[in-house]
Amino acid sequence: MDGRFEKFTSDIGRLYRCIQKIKKLEMEEFGLKGRTVMCLFYLYQQEEGMTVSELSQKADEDMASVSRAVQDLRDHGMAEFETHGKGNKYRARVVLTEKGRETAASVNRKAAKAVETGGSELNERERVLFYRMMGSIAENLEAYTEEMEREREGKRS
Repeated sequence: MDGRFEKFTSDIGRLYRCIQKIKKLEMEEFGLKGRTVMCLFYLYQQEEGMTVSELSQKADEDMASVSRAVQDLRDHGMAEFETHGKGNKYRARVVLTEKGRETAASVNRKAAKAVETGGSELNERERVLFYRMMGSIAENLEAYTEEMEREREGKRS
């Protein structure tokens, strides 16, 4: 396989570790954990808020992790639940407070700088091509893993 597997997995691993470290380091300023980054990002985009379930799907994270991130944001006065009389916080929308919106705006600027730095050697054509290829690889690998799971389930039946 001429080293492609090793190169691919090594580079993806390095990228993932860098992203996690950037999230951790950037969020320390606000007294938050890195897990809150994507919640801030998506809640900032949706002024009317999102449920924990919607956040979980959008961020591609499990509900427990998103619930902990939302609780961190609430503990820091950056988010609150809007229940509109329903009383059920699982169906309630999580919305950012003014402090949360200010924090999210700052986090978005930091994220833009990180992305710009990461792709600083790419021209616009290369950048577009890179993101298209990365998306294609992700879709293909998702389909591959889903097929593997179906095959494994078929063998168990």
